[in-house]
Amino acid sequence: MQELTKIGRSRVNPDRLFLRASERGVSYGGFIRNRLGIWNDSTNWTGRPTCEACGGFFGIDEEANDFGLLRRPTIELCEWRGDRVMIDGDKICVSSYRLIAADEDIPDDFFPRFGFSVAREGEDVDSGRVIVRVGGVTQHGGHCYVLTGGHVEQHDGRCWVYKDGVDEQHGGTCEVLFGGRNDQHGGTCWLYKDGINEQQGGACEVFKGGRNDQHGGMCNVYDGGSNEQHTGTCEVHNGGINEQYAGVCYVKNGGRNEQHGGRCWVYKDGSNEQYAGECYVKNGGRNEQHAGTCEVHAGGRNDDRR
Repeated sequence: MQELTKIGRSRVNPDRLFLRASERGVSYGGFIRNRLGIWNDSTNWTGRPTCEACGGFFGIDEEANDFGLLRRPTIELCEWRGDRVMIDGDKICVSSYRLIAADEDIPDDFFPRFGFSVAREGEDVDSGRVIVRVGGVTQHGGHCYVLTGGHVEQHDGRCWVYKDGVDEQHGGTCEVLFGGRNDQHGGTCWLYKDGINEQQGGACEVFKGGRNDQHGGMCNVYDGGSNEQHTGTCEVHNGGINEQYAGVCYVKNGGRNEQHGGRCWVYKDGSNEQYAGECYVKNGGRNEQHAGTCEVHAGGRNDDRR
């Protein structure tokens, strides 16, 4: 009989531990897991080893972990019971599981069994999947997961920044999620719900709930994303919002800009509220002008309120 291990308040079978990710306890299809220590049983279990047909709960364990974690804000250490199948050799599906610990409550000792290393303060990262919960980490490659208390100086590689994690980005790709913060000087950054970026350079893509403060570089703002532009170039797309003080802005397809300076081009279904600067309205674009200069081209509209 397998000897049990105590983690927090639970005694668990260490051979049945696995990792998964949720959005604060909510996962695919709106499933809401039970609180800590309470079992979740699948009502649709088939055991067929495909993502579409398995009918259970997904994660990674010691044997199958190349898939990694989904882009969700809560990392969960779990124990399974009942049935387990491997899918595509890189993930597992189980018929029943319970939450054992989440995020900062997961002991460092458990991450390596799932294909992660844990960074030490002052460490240089150049390969692999690395959990960062300390400061002074420099990244030149690999994939860093920056959690509460983690601080990475990123020059290359891939970095995901979670709640209260901080990245200083000079290169590579960075995804900022759910309260993570990035100071971007280069590379490419994607901002998602409650992610915050201060952009000095590089390219930034801002999605629903992401917020960017732009002082340079190129920014694309999409549905629900917001940007405050002090310089650089910004394109505002369907549902994106920009507040422009300088630089160049292109507003398209349902994007919105509030212009206090710089130059703005407004295209089909884009809208601009202009208090200063230069505005060019074309092909279905709309401007509300309180100050500054505006040129209206074929198909553009300007509401002059000066």
